[in-house]
Amino acid sequence: MTKLHLAAATLLAAAFIAAPAHAQTTARNTTLVAEMTPATAPAPEPRPSAAIPDIPAPVHATALPDPDANIVTYVPSAPNELPIGTLLKARMNETVSTKNTLTGTPFTAEVEDPILRDGKVIIPAGATLRGTVTDIHGGARLFGRASLVLTPDSVLLPDGTHYILHARTIDTDMYRTTQIAQNGSIITKDHTKQEAGILTLTAGSGAAAGAVFGGVPGALIGAGVGAGVSTAHWLRQDRQTIVPAETHVVFSLTTSMPMIPLH
Repeated sequence: MTKLHLAAATLLAAAFIAAPAHAQTTARNTTLVAEMTPATAPAPEPRPSAAIPDIPAPVHATALPDPDANIVTYVPSAPNELPIGTLLKARMNETVSTKNTLTGTPFTAEVEDPILRDGKVIIPAGATLRGTVTDIHGGARLFGRASLVLTPDSVLLPDGTHYILHARTIDTDMYRTTQIAQNGSIITKDHTKQEAGILTLTAGSGAAAGAVFGGVPGALIGAGVGAGVSTAHWLRQDRQTIVPAETHVVFSLTTSMPMIPLH
């Protein structure tokens, strides 16, 4: 055996001797690294999710109630006409009444305020409103109230032209003695307390007359006679509706008025 062969054998023996020691060192280092590395926490188990409440579908907002409470504040109309509801304020030129005026009697009134359309005067103040007294009803003290209707049909302009219109009465300045019906009738108001007082006074005057002529029994008799005579006379008196000259009356157009003056 040569020296070269001896050297190789020596190195191989040294490798076999050193291998176990290296393996032990590697194992020891692996154990130390494992001990120094923190253990990974186990992933938490998934918790059951809470039930999600059903979300209702969006509700479309409904229209709010009419803020005007069904009161018409604007009425569309054609450019060449006055719309329904246009007001004409006028002052009566004649006196009309359910006692002296016949059905079909004409009346006139003076327009007090100008009527404008788009800034243009259509009916000037001073124009003459013309119409007819219609549907006259006389009244009695206890059986019905007197009423009459003023029905305008045209308005005469200062230049001689005129418009045709349809309107009804909606107000007067005689609010203490009359009221306006839905159809435009001017009706005498009831005065129940005042009329009851008149009956009491007439009965009292009869009693006073009976007492003068017959003492106490005469007072009782006189009250009956006096009340009967005066009440019968009083009941025969009609309650009339009178619209004096200079009365302020407000009319409202019931149909649109064409703004084409006629000659």
